Amino acid sequence: MIGSNDDEDDTTFEIDMKKDQTPYYLSLNNKLFLRTSKDILKSVQTITINDIQQIAILMHQIGALKIKIDQTNIYLKAVTGTLTEPESDLIDVDRRVWPMQVQSMMSSKRESNSVTTTKSNHENTQGDCENLLHQRLQETSQQIQGFEQELTEKKQTFLEFTSTMNDAIQKYVQDYGIKSMELTHNFKKAIVSHD
Repeated sequence: MIGSNDDEDDTTFEIDMKKDQTPYYLSLNNKLFLRTSKDILKSVQTITINDIQQIAILMHQIGALKIKIDQTNIYLKAVTGTLTEPESDLIDVDRRVWPMQVQSMMSSKRESNSVTTTKSNHENTQGDCENLLHQRLQETSQQIQGFEQELTEKKQTFLEFTSTMNDAIQKYVQDYGIKSMELTHNFKKAIVSHD
């Protein structure tokens, strides 16, 4: 059975990754974001609040994708049976488990490819699942590289952009965006690890 909460795992990350959507904590309607941006820009003439927002959004996207990579690695370890357990040396058991999120991804893939699963192709399905997770890791890594390059280029366009400004934006993104995502991720990580 595939739970609806588990399906939200992937859709949450996909929503966060859309370039045209801004998380509320980074919106120009958020008073805390505006105040923080104004504090950062006190003595700067050439950088605007919109520029700070674009930099913060890129930092948010990079942080969210790094969490997605960690989550996918956990899924891969579960699927391959390499999640570590203290008693794993005592009992020889096939520890491969497909978390519900992985089952959901595979179901979506099967539906799009019109593939049916039978007992005879279980090993192919296992291989397909591992390949899907490796592909997801590779695509996510490429996305991170793209966003990091875009962030670097964006920061280099501003002559007045300092490391202090960078640190202040990074701290704001971490405190008000990434930390809550990490809490959710750690909860889901614990569920997968103890399933």
